[in-house]
Amino acid sequence: MPTVFVVGTGKHSGATEAEVRTMRAAVQLAVERNELVSVFATSPANHVRILAKDAGTVAAAIEAVAAAVRSRA
Repeated sequence: MPTVFVVGTGKHSGATEAEVRTMRAAVQLAVERNELVSVFATSPANHVRILAKDAGTVAAAIEAVAAAVRSRA
């Protein structure tokens, strides 16, 4: 099953900068290790606010995964 991330670039009030870097590095590591994992886009919002501030990008990511699944069927 394809997996895509919309990665937030904004600060997160509940995490230190080091913790945020660790989370983003984990996404990159997943992308490097699994061909079914990718970053669809980056968003200027933090990961808590991406859906509220960048709903169109999230919807496009969902549509892209759905299309990829349909094409594999």
